[in-house]
Amino acid sequence: MFFFCLCLCCITGILVSEVIIEMEKTIKLSKERKKRVIDDIQEYFYRERGEEIGILAAELFYEFIIERIGAEIYNQGLIDAKKFLEEKADDIYGMMK
Repeated sequence: MFFFCLCLCCITGILVSEVIIEMEKTIKLSKERKKRVIDDIQEYFYRERGEEIGILAAELFYEFIIERIGAEIYNQGLIDAKKFLEEKADDIYGMMK
């Protein structure tokens, strides 16, 4: 499991130390990473919609997204990591004589 989390973090660009995957498969970011994501949400709403939303609204939106599609994103990351590793394993087997 840790290896797949490591691959997922490599694919998404998130540092391993910034992600905690709990046993109930909820995704928790470090406080610093979560703050950056919430800042990004606020910036997005302002830039794309012309709306200034507060920290609470951005945090509620973040929690909604994590609850609704977090597992789907996580699972797709695992699928992508598995495919990547299988392709690299095929490359290694192809180099064998």
